[in-house]
Amino acid sequence: MANRFFTLAALAAAIFFAAPASATTVRVAIAKNVNSLTVSSEWPLRVDSGIDLGDTKILKISCVKEGFKLNGKHVRGQSVMIASSGLIKAGLGSYHGAIQLMKNPGGGAVVINHVDMEDYIAGVVAMEMGRDWPAEALKAQAIASRTFALHHMDRREGRLYDLDNTVSSQVYKGVSGVNQAVREAVFATGGLVAMFDGAPALTFYHSCAGGETEDLKYVWGRESRPYLTSQPAPFEDGAPEKNWRVRFSGKDIQARFAKYGVKAGPVSGVEILSRTSSGRARAVRVTYAGKHRDMNAAAFRRIMGENRLRSTKFTVDSAKKGEFVFTGEGYGHAVGMSQWSARGMAEHGLSFDDIIGHFYPGVEITPIDGTERVAMASPAPIPAEKITGESGGQLVPAAEPEALPQ
Repeated sequence: MANRFFTLAALAAAIFFAAPASATTVRVAIAKNVNSLTVSSEWPLRVDSGIDLGDTKILKISCVKEGFKLNGKHVRGQSVMIASSGLIKAGLGSYHGAIQLMKNPGGGAVVINHVDMEDYIAGVVAMEMGRDWPAEALKAQAIASRTFALHHMDRREGRLYDLDNTVSSQVYKGVSGVNQAVREAVFATGGLVAMFDGAPALTFYHSCAGGETEDLKYVWGRESRPYLTSQPAPFEDGAPEKNWRVRFSGKDIQARFAKYGVKAGPVSGVEILSRTSSGRARAVRVTYAGKHRDMNAAAFRRIMGENRLRSTKFTVDSAKKGEFVFTGEGYGHAVGMSQWSARGMAEHGLSFDDIIGHFYPGVEITPIDGTERVAMASPAPIPAEKITGESGGQLVPAAEPEALPQ
């Protein structure tokens, strides 16, 4: 039944929204489990329910038992689509495209922004990377974000939406933060994506790698991909999270384990059992009440809080009063492109295709079908002297021996 409603809603959206044939429309969940929403625009609003709203520019929507109420008028159905000739304000954000409310089986509704790919990418780049960063870094981010979106859109059959608007997909707040530099970067790379073996690559990216990125297989247990292997991440010295330190008490760790349903007594020890080739913790042992639990380091990081234990590239030492001191480098899962390294590479004169080719080796930068862009050649490997720089910048050496973009 849900799939039938989804199919009808998609058909209605295609007719009602009437996007150009060459456009690629992305469906982004901007809110979930919403019972009421106010939508407004500087232009008259239109809905696909058949209700004549006249020149209404403000629409108050509420979920009711068999549909919705729009400015007090009852509309039956599982979905309602709202469009305008201008930006639409929904909740706290303003958006290009159309806004759809889709009923949840358990109550409330998912709010979905149907937006042109290029408008979506501008919104993502503005949130995911510094808006005043070098142009080539912004262009690289645009290609990585566009490719990431397309990769997930290719797997959207039966889903209500393609992506959400948080770090579990890509951070997106509509037009918020979009400036001229972002618009120019998106336009300059319009429609370009990174392809591997005839399909959009899974272009993960993160804030700072701490000198070297990680192989995909060590983070979420997925099969390794040729373009997501460990690579040097030079020029990250300006990153605020390049080096960090955080303390946890044994009781803190016990409480965080309990939050995830893991019963543990007072924690008396944390040790790293093994490391990956990039120097990150691979397996961690937590000792408590005479017992121990071994786990993947990425899972341990999620339990401890990814904003506090900023990466798995850490050491751990016992301190006084039962505390554990974690000292580490980098911020994020470290798979794919390091954004701070991309910034540094751009500042050292490397282009966006140099950056993409370095962090996703073997991909081919090509246009999405329907664009008029000329396909570019696959990026060539960057000479070692360009990666290290003539100033003698040192890369962090590799030690010997699951989530989306953050």
